[in-house]
Amino acid sequence: MSKTLARRVTAFVGLMIVAGLGFVGARGLSTGSSVKAGQISAATPGPGQQVCGKDLAPDRSVIRSYCIPGTPPAEFWYIPLQKADEAKPRFDGTINGIRLGPNIEPGAEFCASAQALEASPSYLPPETSLEWTKEGGCESVEKQYTVLADVPGNRFGGPLNIFRFSGRPQMTLDAPVERVSPGSIKGHPAALVRPLTDGGFGDSAVIVKEDFGLTVLRASGITLGELIRIAESLY
Repeated sequence: MSKTLARRVTAFVGLMIVAGLGFVGARGLSTGSSVKAGQISAATPGPGQQVCGKDLAPDRSVIRSYCIPGTPPAEFWYIPLQKADEAKPRFDGTINGIRLGPNIEPGAEFCASAQALEASPSYLPPETSLEWTKEGGCESVEKQYTVLADVPGNRFGGPLNIFRFSGRPQMTLDAPVERVSPGSIKGHPAALVRPLTDGGFGDSAVIVKEDFGLTVLRASGITLGELIRIAESLY
């Protein structure tokens, strides 16, 4: 693997950790939960209870603040779920031809066509904005989005990352066995990592095996079904 791609893969894994999956750390893609961009915070109950929150950009600046009628959730309700999740056995194996595990290094790269590395989905959730794009020559392309929270629609919101890179279909993944399963994206074999809750809290991922390498979508704060829909729109 070239030093350039190695740095990009390391940065991608690091991004996952910052975003909060457990998608990374020193180990790589990990799966915990984070409420960063699109953070929902509970308000103090009072007459005509409200749920208040803030949408935060990746740099932690406030995009918007809001309060709507509703019952505030208990603060830190997710911590027991996170701790239980972290204590479970981690996935370490091959699924649909994709080698994944806590100590797996990305495979050696080779040049892929610009068309193969194109990563512009035709579908994105409402109120999603592109933050930046990084191109690694003929080896990789990465795009970072922010999905705003939607309290009425029960969407937590958060970062969405799309990463395509050439090379052997393998990468670091730190996720519990029970949250990883085989799948298919428009006929392409895939590995699916569901979030901490069915409602989309926590980090999720769709990892697709390609002729040239892998397409990886990782998000925090949206359902796996929504992430699959985004992945399918790449084809």
